[in-house]
Amino acid sequence: MPFHPPVTFITRQIIQPRAKVIYPEITGLTNQSIQSKINLQILSLMKAAINLQIQAQLTKKTEIRGYFEIKTNERGFLSIMLISEARSISQKQKQIILKALNFDLKTGTNLQLNDLFMPGLNHVFKLSKLVQNQMRQRHIPLSQSYVSIEPQQDYYLADKSLVIFFPLFEATTSIYGIPMFPISIYDILDVANPDGPLRKLTAVLG
Repeated sequence: MPFHPPVTFITRQIIQPRAKVIYPEITGLTNQSIQSKINLQILSLMKAAINLQIQAQLTKKTEIRGYFEIKTNERGFLSIMLISEARSISQKQKQIILKALNFDLKTGTNLQLNDLFMPGLNHVFKLSKLVQNQMRQRHIPLSQSYVSIEPQQDYYLADKSLVIFFPLFEATTSIYGIPMFPISIYDILDVANPDGPLRKLTAVLG
């Protein structure tokens, strides 16, 4: 497998009357078109999260803060978590929006969950069972509306794990916040796309 060096970042800011957000801008890719494509997607998603927070708040005294976490940056793959938090004086809890972007650095494509797996295999069923097992083991109650994960479910990759997560209130009650469900990549390699990041992140470098 060819060596792909990690990408580098510049931290940028969005400052608005009710919001202060930092987000990453990648640098150093040979293909400037792909680099611009990735950076545009990062900026667009962070702006969308800010707008969702502003629209959801009932008071103009709400303050919005945003930041990011780099989850994976290796072997031609980049996984980023964007976090937007909103809180007003009257609110006891922060309102949190989490979004993840998972890029193939060769193409600039933001890979959806389906892209990680071979077509024709029921990976949704397998992942749903693994998530439900974790919910039982961790005593996290399912909400009445939860059935299974979606084909385009939110996820990120980190530490040889596929981490599934849900929007606030979707899968469980608010007291559990936004639970994360890490699934070992090795447990799902049998349904993984042979050319996708799950295989690449677990391959032995030679």
